[in-house]
Amino acid sequence: MADSDVSKLEANQPEIVRPMGNFLPCMWSDQFCSFSLDKQYANEIEVLKEKVRSMLVAAGGKSAERRHLINTLERLGVSYHFEKEIEDQLENMFSAYDHENNEGYDL
Repeated sequence: MADSDVSKLEANQPEIVRPMGNFLPCMWSDQFCSFSLDKQYANEIEVLKEKVRSMLVAAGGKSAERRHLINTLERLGVSYHFEKEIEDQLENMFSAYDHENNEGYDL
Protein backbone atom coordinates (compact mmCIF):
# COMPACT_ATOMS: atom_id res chain seq x y z
CA MET A 1 0.00 0.00 0.00
CA ALA A 2 2.78 2.41 0.87
CA ASP A 3 4.54 1.57 -2.40
CA SER A 4 1.53 2.59 -4.45
CA ASP A 5 1.28 5.92 -2.58
CA VAL A 6 4.92 6.68 -3.29
CA SER A 7 4.58 5.85 -6.98
CA LYS A 8 1.51 8.16 -7.24
CA LEU A 9 3.48 11.01 -5.64
CA GLU A 10 6.39 10.47 -8.01
CA ALA A 11 4.07 10.51 -11.01
CA ASN A 12 2.59 13.87 -9.96
CA GLN A 13 6.00 15.56 -9.54
CA PRO A 14 7.12 17.63 -12.52
CA GLU A 15 10.54 16.72 -13.93
CA ILE A 16 13.12 19.29 -12.91
CA VAL A 17 15.30 20.41 -15.79
CA ARG A 18 18.50 22.11 -14.76
CA PRO A 19 20.55 24.07 -17.26
CA MET A 20 23.93 22.54 -18.05
CA GLY A 21 26.94 24.75 -17.66
CA ASN A 22 29.11 25.15 -20.70
CA PHE A 23 32.40 24.61 -18.88
CA LEU A 24 35.74 24.44 -20.65
CA PRO A 25 37.69 21.21 -20.28
CA CYS A 26 40.12 21.12 -17.37
CA MET A 27 43.47 22.57 -18.32
CA TRP A 28 45.25 19.86 -16.31
CA SER A 29 43.42 17.04 -18.14
CA ASP A 30 44.20 13.77 -16.40
CA GLN A 31 47.89 14.47 -15.97
CA PHE A 32 47.77 14.13 -12.18
CA CYS A 33 45.28 11.26 -12.11
CA SER A 34 47.57 8.81 -13.82
CA PHE A 35 51.21 8.94 -12.77
CA SER A 36 53.85 6.61 -14.11
CA LEU A 37 57.48 6.70 -13.11
CA ASP A 38 59.64 6.58 -16.21
CA LYS A 39 62.90 4.66 -16.20
CA GLN A 40 64.80 7.91 -16.75
CA TYR A 41 63.30 9.44 -13.60
CA ALA A 42 63.92 6.26 -11.61
CA ASN A 43 67.60 6.36 -12.61
CA GLU A 44 67.85 10.04 -11.71
CA ILE A 45 66.27 9.36 -8.31
CA GLU A 46 68.83 6.64 -7.59
CA VAL A 47 71.71 8.96 -8.57
CA LEU A 48 70.39 11.71 -6.30
CA LYS A 49 69.89 9.28 -3.41
CA GLU A 50 73.52 8.18 -3.70
CA LYS A 51 74.62 11.82 -3.81
CA VAL A 52 72.72 12.61 -0.60
CA ARG A 53 74.07 9.44 1.01
CA SER A 54 77.62 10.56 0.22
CA MET A 55 76.82 14.03 1.62
CA LEU A 56 75.78 12.41 4.89
CA VAL A 57 79.00 10.43 5.14
CA ALA A 58 81.20 13.31 3.96
CA ALA A 59 79.88 15.72 6.60
CA GLY A 60 82.62 14.24 8.80
CA GLY A 61 83.45 16.07 12.01
CA LYS A 62 81.17 19.07 11.49
CA SER A 63 78.24 18.13 13.72
CA ALA A 64 76.32 21.35 12.99
CA GLU A 65 76.45 20.63 9.26
CA ARG A 66 75.34 17.03 9.81
CA ARG A 67 72.45 18.11 12.06
CA HIS A 68 71.31 20.64 9.48
CA LEU A 69 71.41 18.06 6.68
CA ILE A 70 69.51 15.48 8.77
CA ASN A 71 66.92 18.09 9.75
CA THR A 72 66.47 19.08 6.10
CA LEU A 73 65.99 15.45 5.04
CA GLU A 74 63.42 14.96 7.81
CA ARG A 75 61.48 18.08 6.83
CA LEU A 76 61.47 17.13 3.15
CA GLY A 77 60.04 13.76 4.08
CA VAL A 78 62.76 11.71 2.41
CA SER A 79 64.68 10.61 5.49
CA TYR A 80 63.24 7.10 5.29
CA HIS A 81 65.59 6.46 2.36
CA PHE A 82 68.60 7.13 4.61
CA GLU A 83 67.55 5.68 7.98
CA LYS A 84 70.74 3.67 8.51
CA GLU A 85 73.07 6.54 7.57
CA ILE A 86 71.17 9.02 9.75
CA GLU A 87 71.20 6.62 12.68
CA ASP A 88 74.95 6.09 12.30
CA GLN A 89 75.61 9.84 12.12
CA LEU A 90 73.47 10.56 15.20
CA GLU A 91 75.19 7.76 17.09
CA ASN A 92 78.60 9.21 16.19
CA MET A 93 77.53 12.71 17.28
CA PHE A 94 76.16 11.51 20.61
CA SER A 95 79.19 9.36 21.38
CA ALA A 96 81.56 12.24 20.52
CA TYR A 97 79.52 14.63 22.67
CA ASP A 98 79.41 12.16 25.55
CA HIS A 99 83.16 11.53 25.31
CA GLU A 100 84.00 15.27 25.28
CA ASN A 101 81.79 16.11 28.26
CA ASN A 102 82.71 13.20 30.52
CA GLU A 103 86.50 13.50 30.27
CA GLY A 104 86.69 16.10 33.03
CA TYR A 105 85.00 13.81 35.55
CA ASP A 106 87.35 10.85 35.13
CA LEU A 107 89.38 9.91 38.19
